[in-house]
Amino acid sequence: MRALSVEISYRDTARRFLAVDPDGTAYATALGENGTVYASRDGRAWELRSARSDGAPFMVATALSSGVLLADTVQGSGNVIVRSADGGRTWQDVLPLGRFRILTPHHVAELAGEVFLLEYQSFTGDNTPIHLWVSQDEGLTWSVRALFLDHRHGHGLLADPASGALWLFFGDRTGATYFSMDQGRTLTFVRTALDGGCFVDAVATPTGILGGMDTLFQPLYPMVVRLGRDGSYQQLAALPGPSYSFHRLSGGGYLVGAAREAAGDVYPDDSAHVLASTDGLTYAEVLAFPSLGGGDPARADVYWELSTGEPVLELRNAEGFSDAGGFAILRVK
Repeated sequence: MRALSVEISYRDTARRFLAVDPDGTAYATALGENGTVYASRDGRAWELRSARSDGAPFMVATALSSGVLLADTVQGSGNVIVRSADGGRTWQDVLPLGRFRILTPHHVAELAGEVFLLEYQSFTGDNTPIHLWVSQDEGLTWSVRALFLDHRHGHGLLADPASGALWLFFGDRTGATYFSMDQGRTLTFVRTALDGGCFVDAVATPTGILGGMDTLFQPLYPMVVRLGRDGSYQQLAALPGPSYSFHRLSGGGYLVGAAREAAGDVYPDDSAHVLASTDGLTYAEVLAFPSLGGGDPARADVYWELSTGEPVLELRNAEGFSDAGGFAILRVK
């Protein structure tokens, strides 16, 4: 079977990528310009859409199927989820999270007409109450669907409309993977994090999920695994670091991000990596970015594709890009 060829066709070190909406409009924020949102049709030429008067920076964002944008901003009160229903031109505060936040665009998921948000935190290494929030009006108003007391933080969500499953990923030593068939009201436990159930991101399969493990220390090496709803577990390929992203390409195949954190003893080098697969079974490295060092992870993650089908690679603390971020547009053959 042929291998995927992946190369960088465009680099942007002045912006951090935020989202792509259903009509193909891409959104980014300019590094060094807190509170700005830019829009683009091709990911290369950008125009200013809005600039917050308070300068609150946009950190992570996602676009709903309706085109509504939700973003995590840092304000005086802490993290606040803001909402735009007009393509990023105006924004409304909708969900104050305080010291909690979202880590990736996949902390938000849609299923059966509801929008879900799972909290992340890094202000304590201990377990702390984590909320699963739900909105029935495209992120305008929110309520708590579930409260979790036995985990440190939520790593992400995955909605699978085909099966009706909502997957929930919790991280670190007390983490675990669950799924819910009633939109978060009750959960089915699948695996603990220390038993191979530690994910940040994954894609749905007919029987479960396919994803990369977020693990830092031996003997639990990071792997690409297939995890079934019945707890069945298959290791497919080794990863050179913990995985924060796992993307199914619209043209077929997969791209997997592997980070380089400051902690851990599972790394072959000091780089963030991107791996590719045509069939979901075998994987090969296609890109690597040496870490800039310091305490922040070096990251190379794919969460989006442009309307052209070109994947967008988010880069942070990686050589050629700043610790604040940047992105690259990929050409996949």
